[in-house]
Amino acid sequence: MKHSFRYFILICLAIVLVLFDLTVGAESIKFSEMIESLWNPHADNEIHRSILLEFRLPRVFSAILSGIGLSIGGLLMQTYFRNPLAGPYVLGIGAGASFGVAIYTLGSFFFSWLIISSWGLVSFAFIGAFSVMLLIGLFSLRFKNNVSILIIGLMFSYLISALVTFLQSIAPPELVKQFVVWGMGSFTAVHSAQIPYFLALVLAGWFLAWNLRNRLDAYYLSDFEVQTLGVSIKLVRNRSFLAVALLVAGVTAFCGPIAFLGMAVPHITRMIFKNSKHHYLILQSSVVGVILAILFDIFSQNPFGNQPIPLNTIASILGAPMVIWLIWKRRAIS
Repeated sequence: MKHSFRYFILICLAIVLVLFDLTVGAESIKFSEMIESLWNPHADNEIHRSILLEFRLPRVFSAILSGIGLSIGGLLMQTYFRNPLAGPYVLGIGAGASFGVAIYTLGSFFFSWLIISSWGLVSFAFIGAFSVMLLIGLFSLRFKNNVSILIIGLMFSYLISALVTFLQSIAPPELVKQFVVWGMGSFTAVHSAQIPYFLALVLAGWFLAWNLRNRLDAYYLSDFEVQTLGVSIKLVRNRSFLAVALLVAGVTAFCGPIAFLGMAVPHITRMIFKNSKHHYLILQSSVVGVILAILFDIFSQNPFGNQPIPLNTIASILGAPMVIWLIWKRRAIS
């Protein structure tokens, strides 16, 4: 009963933050004006309606989907690797997306036929992220040890980061700037026409994770005990990796790499609800992820100033103290 009440409070908080986020931006819109503009198609202020429908609603939907995607991706990785410091980018998926975007943006200097567009950016990021995930999947067939897979993922990240740095060193400054801006992360780059595709990727990954909820509970035990319970380690690994690939590749492709959400949300959720069953954790982490993502977006819009702040700057400023507080609270992550 206590957990249900907390869950209800968090859902209400998420709704309030979403509505407040719609009022925040370069053009200040009052709450009453926002409601009138959204619900009345014949409202007097057409500019406000256009801003809300074309810019702010896609931005808020992107924040919601990113919060859900990264929090569930982080939860899956922490459970599978039994490592509280694991995050959704631990397998090199984010690095793969960065490499795809680097080839697309920086490669346009060498290949004149490459025309920079938002859809091209999303496509190359997704292809890069998913390619790395497939390579990790192939390596996981050879190496059964989770630590080995984790190390291979980290090595892929280092290798790809080196290749991206090399491309940056030989590309013109204006293209490097475009790539760096993408790397700062943003919920504002997603257009309304892209939201259905973004939603489809996150929903597919979320339902894959939901389908594994009971099997994931067994991962609090050793591999031997997991197999004794009749849980297929190979099945859980393959479906977990596929779910993380869909979630993280989708978020990174549309919004760029976003720090801290995936690692911090599962810990915060466990501390709030003091629960370890994935049947509840998946639902609870989704709501907590949405709250944090919306908070990051609100602060990145800089409601107290005129100049927006890069999303990853806000994520790091708010996220790093949060993780330190988690460590302090637990004394040691275990």
